[in-house]
Amino acid sequence: MPIDRCVCRQIPFEELRDIAADESLGFEALLDTTGCGSSCGLCVPYIQAMLATGRTTFPVMSPRELERMCKGAHTPEPKPDPASSSVPRSAPSSTSKQS
Repeated sequence: MPIDRCVCRQIPFEELRDIAADESLGFEALLDTTGCGSSCGLCVPYIQAMLATGRTTFPVMSPRELERMCKGAHTPEPKPDPASSSVPRSAPSSTSKQS
């Protein structure tokens, strides 16, 4: 039987993925918003894997297998905000006038 939802809250991982994307939620914020992971907790590693991989259906996996899956997933680096990035300026020249 595939794992595809938080059983306690009956929220499919597909819906959790959409909520996370629509509201720009990370792992902890997603759990706080939905209540998932707060009862039995068995969905927690699967939700982490879902956020890391984008997958919404998993076979029953050991915690070690899920951890390996998350580590092997490519998660895009956040794009820098051009307004807050500063371009390094060159150091002032140390030329002195000779008289």
